[in-house]
Amino acid sequence: MKDEYTYDPIRGFYSKATPARAEVNGLDFNKIPSLLRTLLVTDGTVTKLLEAYCWEPIKVETLFQGEVVLDTDLPELDTPVGTAVLKRQVVLHGLRSNKIYIYAESFIRTDRLWKGVREELLTGRLGIGELLHDRRLETYREVLRVGREEVGDLASVLNLKKMYAKEPMLFRSYRIFHGQQPIMLITEKFPVSQFMK
Repeated sequence: MKDEYTYDPIRGFYSKATPARAEVNGLDFNKIPSLLRTLLVTDGTVTKLLEAYCWEPIKVETLFQGEVVLDTDLPELDTPVGTAVLKRQVVLHGLRSNKIYIYAESFIRTDRLWKGVREELLTGRLGIGELLHDRRLETYREVLRVGREEVGDLASVLNLKKMYAKEPMLFRSYRIFHGQQPIMLITEKFPVSQFMK
């Protein structure tokens, strides 16, 4: 199987003769810990998945949430420069361990959301996945990219010592569609060291 198949975060294993559908930036999925592999490709609620695996309540903590005007086009949301969107930066951490498992940054077209969902989102009470699930909204997630980068400046945000700045972090970018329109672009980053202990 190793010689004939490769892995794509959208459709799983597929023949090497077929082009990939997502940009994987040279990641070797075979060398990634199983939980991180799962987090990179899931189309479910990340918070619930983390709670089940880590066996502790996961809290979404909002670092920043506010309207911003785009200074460049955002083609993933069909949104031109000069458009106002909601920008959101959060971390997901364990209530018992206080470990930060995920940093996430989102750009949201609030004009494409129902009023009740928009208002709940602005309160920051729930993560995006939980909110969509609680409201029973029919959505579709499309993974655009997965990759690897250094923790860098996020070390302090993730409560990691400065020495972790060079440590690897995996990421995925995906968009959420509702009613055949892209409504959210989300990038989630997973510090590998937090999943190795």
